[in-house]
Amino acid sequence: MRRRVRSPLRETRAAVRREEILLPLTLLLLLALLWWGVARAESSHSRHQSHSETRWWNDDTSDFAWVLVRNGGEDLSGSGDSDDYEAARDLLSDRDRESLYVRIEGHRYLIRDHEILERAKAAMEPTRKLGRAQGELGRQQGKLGRKQGELGRMQGELGRMQGRLGARQARLDAERDRRERGESVSDLRREAREIERQIEELSARQEELAQEQERLAQEQEPLSARQEELGRQQEQASAELKRQMRDLVDVAVRKGQAERIGP
Repeated sequence: MRRRVRSPLRETRAAVRREEILLPLTLLLLLALLWWGVARAESSHSRHQSHSETRWWNDDTSDFAWVLVRNGGEDLSGSGDSDDYEAARDLLSDRDRESLYVRIEGHRYLIRDHEILERAKAAMEPTRKLGRAQGELGRQQGKLGRKQGELGRMQGELGRMQGRLGARQARLDAERDRRERGESVSDLRREAREIERQIEELSARQEELAQEQERLAQEQEPLSARQEELGRQQEQASAELKRQMRDLVDVAVRKGQAERIGP
C-alpha cells in the first residue's frame, strides 16, 4: 500500500493558514497591553475622586495637610492622608455646613471663618476645572476603549473559528494521505474547498476588524496626549494650590481665625 506524499505547496498553504490563525491572538495580546498602559496612565493622575472625596496628592503631606468640608460633610476636598479626611469629617459640628481642617507642623486647626472658606474655595477652582476636563477626557477614552474591547472580543471569536477550521482541514489532509491511490477523494476535495472558502472569509473579516482597531487607536492618540498635558497642568496647579492654602492658613492662624484642636 503506497501513501501519498504531501506536496510542498500544501505545506506552504498550511503554514500560511497557521499564521492567519495566530494573527488575532497577537492582536488580542497587543490590546491587553494597551489597556494595561491606559490603566497605568490613569493611576498616575494627580487627582483622585472617590464618592464625595476629592484629593490633590502632594509628594509630602507630613508637615502640611488640609481638607475643606462642604455640604454638611458630604463633600470633602483637600490634600492629606486618610486620617486627615476622617478627622475633618468628625470635627464638623451639627451647626456648621462648611469648615476647613488643617494639620500644620504637627498641630491641628479648624477654620470656620466665612471669608477664609470662600478664599479657599476660590483657590481650589483651577484644580477643580482641570479635574472636570480630565474626567470628560476619561469618559471619551473609556468609550473608545469599550469599542476596542468589543472588537477584540470579535477578533478572538474569529480566531477560534479559524482554529477549528484549521483543525478540520488538517484532519482532511491526513485522511487523504491515508487513502489508497486511485480511491475517490472527491468528497474530501469538496469539503476542503468549502473550508478554504470559509477561512478566506474569516481572514477578510479579521482584516476589517484590524483596520477598525487601528482607526480607534488613532482616535485614542490625541486624547492620550491631551490627558498627559492636563496631568502636567494639574501637577502645577496642585503645587500652586498648596502654596496658596499654606499662605491662607498662616494668615488665619496669625489673626486668630483658626481654632486650635488638641494639644
